[in-house]
Amino acid sequence: MALRKSRRERRIETEKRLSSPEEQQPFSTLAADLADRPNGAKPVIMEEPRSLNKVVNFATEYYYVYHEVRNIAVISVALFALMFGLSYFI
Repeated sequence: MALRKSRRERRIETEKRLSSPEEQQPFSTLAADLADRPNGAKPVIMEEPRSLNKVVNFATEYYYVYHEVRNIAVISVALFALMFGLSYFI
């Protein structure tokens, strides 16, 4: 059974990939790519790096959590009331 990597190990791997020399090179134009390549080679299209500071709306992402927490709260209050009520009889 393969062991799962810890968060720290995954974070270090991600930082290594982001700090690799490939990511630090400036984006080149298509004409410069075609001039450097032999005939018949396809140009490499690089994507722009994604922003690490993305804004996330947690209300839309985790809309179902509110109902689950409410259900857990109702059940816990009911069980506490049951325990409190039974304490008088036992």
